[in-house]
Formats: sequence, C-alpha cells, structure tokens
Amino acid sequence: MKKLLLLFLVLVLSSALFAASYVASTSWVASYMDLAGLDDVVSIAPSSLRHPPEYELKPSDVALLMNADLFCYAGYEGMMRTIGGNIENPDRVDIQINTGNSIENITKEVEKIASQMNTVPRLDEYVSYIEKMRDVIASSPIKDMKVLCHTMQLPLAQDLGLNVAGTFGPASPSAEEIRGAGEGDYDLIIDNVHNPVASPFAEVSDADIVVWRNFPERVGRNALLEVVEDNVENLMAVTE
Repeated sequence: MKKLLLLFLVLVLSSALFAASYVASTSWVASYMDLAGLDDVVSIAPSSLRHPPEYELKPSDVALLMNADLFCYAGYEGMMRTIGGNIENPDRVDIQINTGNSIENITKEVEKIASQMNTVPRLDEYVSYIEKMRDVIASSPIKDMKVLCHTMQLPLAQDLGLNVAGTFGPASPSAEEIRGAGEGDYDLIIDNVHNPVASPFAEVSDADIVVWRNFPERVGRNALLEVVEDNVENLMAVTE
C-alpha cells in the first residue's frame, strides 16, 4: 500500500512539474509573452544568469518542452542547437520572436504571440511609461548629452529620445573605435550588462558610463517594465 501511495505521489508531482505550459527560452522572451497576455510563463534559462543565451539544456528542460503548449524563443540561444528538430511535439506551438526593446518591435512581436494564442496584449503601461520618460528627458540636461551606445541598447535609447551619436558592440571595440570614443567628445556611454565591452573607453574618454540590461531578473508580470525603469533610473542618476 505504501509503495502504491508513493508511486501515486510521484506521478502527481511529475504531472505538476511537466504539465502543459507556456515556456520561454529566456526571461527576455518570457517578458514578451507576459505583454502578450500570457500568465504562468516558465523560462528555461535561469533569469539569474549574466548571459542567459549561453544556457545549455538539462534533461528536465527537455521534459518541459515535450509537454509545453507554447514555446517562444529568439533563435540566437545556444540551446536551439539542441532543440532544433530534435525535441518535437506536434501539439506544441513554436513562435520565434525578434528581441529588441523598441516600442515598434515589441508591439509587433507581442501581437504576433497574442494572435497565435488568442489573447489580449497588455502594452499600455509599458508604452505609457516610456512616453512619459521621453517627455521628462526632453526637459532635462540629458537631452543635450552626446551618447555613445551599445547596439543592444540602441532601441530603448532611441525611444527615450537620447542624442545617440555613435554605437559600438556587441564585439569588443577595435582600436579605431576606442580612438573614436576618445575623439568624439561624448558625454555619456551606455553599455550592456549582458555583454559589457565599454571598459576600454574609460581610458580615453571622460564620459559617464551607464550600464543597462535587457534580460529581466525575474519572470512574471511587468518584468520588462521593471528593466526599463531600472535603466532609466541609472540614466537619470548621471545628472544628480
């Protein structure tokens, strides 16, 4: 009897663990699913990682994918080399999205997910915050700052109305780019915490360096909004 009870508990726990669900490759992709109106999304790559796309699949991740209703991914994740056609589930909907934190791109990709899953996007709060902060920045000294921006952070910088005069990354800067940073008379450099490469610029430029993130540190409601709020807070701190 005890063995039967134990087996029953194992089956129940296994069913709960690998129940049909909404699965994202990373917390960044999961945040798009949240904005598309989906709840209880699970991210394969832990959101605590500095660079989640490098995460490699574990056996438990395979089981999760095999039982998922929906799997969303960006395509550049290392795990996709393993998943690619090897972990199939004919009942699962797979959606590839383009990650880039511009209002235009997020709206397009969120609507793609929502149309497939028959949900209602919830973008208003996210878009309203960026539009509000764009107005705040337009009335602050930041609007006149000459900015050198990491390419992965360019979409948000442009949406906020920053004066982006140059870009760099994601590769480490060349000697020419380092020289350009020194000669460009920049006031602000925006780096990317998931792939930071701006440190050589500090040797040739007096510009303030702000480090932004794209991948949320958690999965759940308004996770991407929190990322943008933190990025803006770090930006505004340079004038304090």
